[in-house]
Amino acid sequence: MPRVSVIMPLYNAEKYVKQSINSILNQTYTDFELVIVDDQSTDNSYEIVQQIQDKRIHLFQNSKNLGIAQTRNIALQHASGEYIAIMDDDDIAPLYRFEKEILYLDSHKDIIAVGGHCRYIDKDGNDLGKQWNIFTNPMYINAHIIFDDPIPNSSGMVRNEIIQKYNIQYKDNMYGTEDYRFWAECSVYGFLGNINEVMLYWRTNYENETEKAFKLYSQERKNAIAGTQKYLLEKLGFCLEESDINILVSVFEEHGSVSSIKEIQELFYALQKITKQAKEMKMVNAKEIAIMCRKRFGEKTGKAFFLWE
Repeated sequence: MPRVSVIMPLYNAEKYVKQSINSILNQTYTDFELVIVDDQSTDNSYEIVQQIQDKRIHLFQNSKNLGIAQTRNIALQHASGEYIAIMDDDDIAPLYRFEKEILYLDSHKDIIAVGGHCRYIDKDGNDLGKQWNIFTNPMYINAHIIFDDPIPNSSGMVRNEIIQKYNIQYKDNMYGTEDYRFWAECSVYGFLGNINEVMLYWRTNYENETEKAFKLYSQERKNAIAGTQKYLLEKLGFCLEESDINILVSVFEEHGSVSSIKEIQELFYALQKITKQAKEMKMVNAKEIAIMCRKRFGEKTGKAFFLWE
C-alpha cells in the first residue's frame, strides 16, 4: 500500500493535464499512487493520460458526467494511502511538496491536514507575481475558517483515517466552493496546518471551473459559502440570533462589505458574541477566535469609505 494517494478529477484539461501529472510523477517523494478519475471529458484528456506509462497511475472513467464533487469522491473511494493529497488537473505541484507535507504530518500528530502558499500562474504557466498567502498557526487557521477558506485546495494533504472515520466527502451543488466545505468539515475533527512555503502553482487567467461558477452562479455561490459558515457556527456550538447570522454571512460573503453605521454596529455585536461564547465554552483556540474576530472587523470597517462622505 502506498504511503500517499493523490486524487485528481479530470475533465477537459488536454492543454494542461500532462504538465500537472508530471509535477506529481517527478516528486522527490516517490511512495505514492495517482488516482485519476475522468468525468467523461469531451476532449482528448482521457487519451492523453492513457498514453502515460507509469505503474503509479490508476485511471478510471465515470460512466456519465457527474461533476467535480462526485468525481473527487469516487477518487477518494479508490484511495488506499495513509495520506490523501489533493490535486487538480490544471495545477502544478512543486517537486518538494509531498516530501515536506509528509514530514510535517509525521511530526505533528495533532494536525489532520496541511497545505501551503499558492502562487498564481497564467494559462501558459507564467508566474503572475501574485500569491495567496496563508496562515501557519493551526489554532488561528481553525478560527479563520469560520468565515473563509484557509487552505488552497490543491496544496492540501489530509489523513485518510479522518476521511474514512467521519465519512467526509465533497458536496454537490457548491458552485466552486466545495473545497471550502471539505476543509470546513475536516476542521470540526482536528486542527489544520500550513507550511510557510509555496505548495501550489494555481493556473488562473483563463475560464476554469471556479471562475465559470463565479460568473454564472454568483448568488448560488454566495448561498453555498453562507451554508458552510452556518454549518461551522452550529458545529462549533455557537448560539446566535438569526439577525447575527444574517449580518455575518452578508459581510463575510465573497467581496462582502458593510454599507451603513447600523451594519457596523450589528457586525460588532455579532463578533463580540462569538468571542464571548468561545471563551465561555473554553475552546482551546478561544484566544485565536477573538483575534480573528477583531482582525476581520477591522478589515471590513476599514473599507467603509461611506463614513467619509
